[in-house]
Amino acid sequence: MDLADLYYVARRLHSWLEARVVPVEAVCSIPLYERAVYRDIVESPGASVLEISTRLGLSQSMVSKAVRHGVDQGWIQAASDPKDKRRTLLTPSETLGDQLAVPLAESASSVFTSLFGPKLSETDRQCIEHAFQVLHHRLKELE
Repeated sequence: MDLADLYYVARRLHSWLEARVVPVEAVCSIPLYERAVYRDIVESPGASVLEISTRLGLSQSMVSKAVRHGVDQGWIQAASDPKDKRRTLLTPSETLGDQLAVPLAESASSVFTSLFGPKLSETDRQCIEHAFQVLHHRLKELE
């Protein structure tokens, strides 16, 4: 698999997730990129917009927009860094977890079945799910 093939797979998965896995009501209430930002804040409290932008590969303006919305909703708390007043550190509020608790899909199994169809064997589904778990783990290690 060359880089073009990897790019193709990543783009197709991204498009498919936005179009078919995320329910319309979730998209309307919280866009997928905002959910990614909020999840990052939960997983790495005390981060800045720049740090989140770098980790997620999103533009700073997109992260800032998500943060503004989260602050307005009371889901995110923003405070000046005591060591550097120019930096704003972001932490989740207690209510942010409730917003993220709404699942995007029933389970990984249902996602893969929906993506690849009912002909996907159980062995192949398990292999694909394991590959995604390994990818997720390795990407988190790089942060």
